[in-house]
Amino acid sequence: MAQYVFDARKYPVGTLLSDLGWWINDAGHDFEVVPYWQGANYWRATNLSVNSLMTSKTLHTEYEVLVVCRDKKSGYRPIPTKHGFRYHPAVTQVGGVIPDMSYLEAYQRGYNYTQQDVSYLITITKNDEPAETSESLPISTRVKVQADGTFAQKIWFKPYDDWSPSVEASEPVDWNVEGTTGLPANTPFAVTTPSTFGAANTDAAMFTYISVGTDGDVAPYPDVSLVLTTPTVQVTDVMGTSATVSWS
Repeated sequence: MAQYVFDARKYPVGTLLSDLGWWINDAGHDFEVVPYWQGANYWRATNLSVNSLMTSKTLHTEYEVLVVCRDKKSGYRPIPTKHGFRYHPAVTQVGGVIPDMSYLEAYQRGYNYTQQDVSYLITITKNDEPAETSESLPISTRVKVQADGTFAQKIWFKPYDDWSPSVEASEPVDWNVEGTTGLPANTPFAVTTPSTFGAANTDAAMFTYISVGTDGDVAPYPDVSLVLTTPTVQVTDVMGTSATVSWS
């Protein structure tokens, strides 16, 4: 069991998600920290092709993932046509070109909200729209995949002003979407990032942070007080074929 948080606001512009040691895609997909036009960094896909995503480096029989956009659609550059998520909950391999075509979509496009699934494997048993939808509000999602072969997703639109806890406080109790993966119980799955969809050049996957809980742990919210600093590396005792390297 473990928890991981990848918050773009805590990393320098230009940081790649693949550099952080947990995600992989040997087909070349990645996410990069880019500056939000008013100051807060966010993750943006570097490979603008539909259904490109990254996976965890290992498989898990249970996982939960939380993805949060801290701003409305117009806060991202270029402004996306569709503001939301495409998520693949039942990928059974790591890295590479992901063949799975089962995914969940939840996005706002102008005044219209769309929530649907493409069900090559997955079966939806519940599909309720969020209580509130708007392209002028940030969107968040939480997905969990369980060892018994079921999965669930929440989607909610609520204001989120930088470090304000409002997105956490407004997370709904009930799951909007529920279903089954179509695979046997205890099937190992990869945890995936959202994927690019629609008009790929503008609808690249974008989010402020993604967090993961594996094998029974909840996907956590970021620790506001945690500050990440780049270590200072020192090289001493340099000899012909050796040296001492330390960092602090």
